[in-house]
This record gives sequence, C-alpha cells and structure tokens, in this order.
Amino acid sequence: MKVFRALGRTIKPLVNFPKWMGLPYLVDNARAIKYMGKQLALTTTPEHQETFEEAKARQGLTDQALKSRARQCKFLALLFSAVGVASLCYAFLFHLARGHILAMCMTLMVAAIALCQAFRNHFWYFQIKQQRLGCSVREWFSYLLGKRG
Repeated sequence: MKVFRALGRTIKPLVNFPKWMGLPYLVDNARAIKYMGKQLALTTTPEHQETFEEAKARQGLTDQALKSRARQCKFLALLFSAVGVASLCYAFLFHLARGHILAMCMTLMVAAIALCQAFRNHFWYFQIKQQRLGCSVREWFSYLLGKRG
C-alpha cells in the first residue's frame, strides 16, 4: 500500500491530465458557444437605419453596377444551389447505399456550406431587386413562393 502512495506522489506532478485533454480550451469554447447562443436569441434593432439609397450613395454605386451585382448574386446562388443539391444526391446515393457513414457526413457538410452560400447570395439578390435593406427572411421566403405583394 505504501508503494502505491509513493508511486502516486512521484507520478502525479508529472501527469497533468486536464492540460493534456485541453480542459482550458474546452471551457473557453463552451463559454463562447453559450455567448453565441445568447446573442442569437436576442433581437436588437440598429441605432441608425440606413436606406438603400443612402447605402448606394455611400458605396458610390451606380444603377449599372447594381444590375451587374444582382446578376452575379443570382448566378452564384444558382451555382451554389446546384453544388448543394448535387452533394446531397451524392451523399445519399453513393455513401448511404454503400454504408460509408463518415463519408456521407462529410459530404453533407459540403452540401450545407454550399446551400448556406446559395441562401446568402440569393438574399443579397433579393435585397438588390427590392432596393431595400433590412429585408426579413419571411419576406424573402414569400418572394420565393411568388407572393410578391
């Protein structure tokens, strides 16, 4: 019994398990995730609401430049949508059928990133088309469904 105590006193200072597993890093990440979750739940309104025309003047954009940017956003939205849908099909048809679950998860991540980029670019296209900043996702969704009123 004394041998184990002596061994414990000798080895314990050399073994820093919390540092080995990165405990401070994990705690910091948990705090950051908690903070981000709280920030997502909060709805804040900006102090100054900038209109589309003010932003256009501040950026020095012309109508032609806006049309070009709208075409670019629409093209990128379609491209990313195609990549996202193709990745989803690839994930389910090939990886799931063959039982490659980890490969399917990675492909689903690629699809999620592509579809997020598609949403972002189409939302920008929508705001340029509407010539209004601060549009909501609900307005964007009703635009997609054809309820443009």
